[in-house]
Amino acid sequence: MKKKIFKKNRAPRFLIILVFVFSLGLIFGWMSNSTELSELEIELENLNLDLRSFNEQLAFAEAFNLEACDSAFIERIGESIRQSSIILDQLEKDRRTTTPRYEFLKKKHNINQVIYYSELKRFKENCGYEKDIMLFFFDSSRPGQAEKQGKIIDSIAQGNGMLILPMDYGYTEYINYFYEYYPVEELPALVINYEHILEGFSEKEAILDALSR
Repeated sequence: MKKKIFKKNRAPRFLIILVFVFSLGLIFGWMSNSTELSELEIELENLNLDLRSFNEQLAFAEAFNLEACDSAFIERIGESIRQSSIILDQLEKDRRTTTPRYEFLKKKHNINQVIYYSELKRFKENCGYEKDIMLFFFDSSRPGQAEKQGKIIDSIAQGNGMLILPMDYGYTEYINYFYEYYPVEELPALVINYEHILEGFSEKEAILDALSR
């Protein structure tokens, strides 16, 4: 009498493992996203305090005819904005940018950038601060072009230490007045030291020329 050999069907077990691994990936992805958003939230709250403190410092100095030219403070705020921009950039590269929380924080970051940009202009005029500042307008729907332009800007910044404010142009209606002041038609675009505007992709030589004016 021949023994019947029954082969176990391994498909259900394989599917269970596959679903488990996929779910685990989603959970870790969500946790990572949540952690980075929390870091961004904390960074933005600290930045809000710095900006408010800086604004009050300037107002106090003007009211009592004092000098308020603490360049270390203004550069610390610039570094805080840079760190926030790095976190946002990483989230966008990882395609984790669809939550209402993220959108709110990005808008908040853009508003902070404009506040800093305005306060820095006043600081430069009152204190003779000479470090270059550049607005870097880009289109987040075209990440390749923005990244290429960003690398050129970073290579220049490493040499002269200029302050860079990267902004997803037209992202939030809360700063439409800002976009109206700089009505850019072709992205990426650069605004150098509040006056010189370069529209479209800019080579290193063109940027250096604008910086030297």
